[in-house]
Amino acid sequence: SEPVVGFVARCFQAAAAEYAIFSGITVYDFSPETRIAILDMQNVLGDRTTPAGKLKSGIMYLFARQMAVRNYYLPQSAETFIPALPEQY
Repeated sequence: SEPVVGFVARCFQAAAAEYAIFSGITVYDFSPETRIAILDMQNVLGDRTTPAGKLKSGIMYLFARQMAVRNYYLPQSAETFIPALPEQY
């Protein structure tokens, strides 16, 4: 019976140790409004031969995808962009 705060702290520590991308500081931090995303995933991907390595790679690719597509909706362009989309979308 572990306290919730202790459990969450332990999970964050384990993630920082297992996934180096969470434990380091990025050197490419331009501004919150930057439209360039740089993710160096070379050192955080797992190997291709073990289930654990494949899982680690999958998690990192999902994280990279989330980082790459966030905040790309421009509400000021919605009035011209959305009507131009084909009806199927």
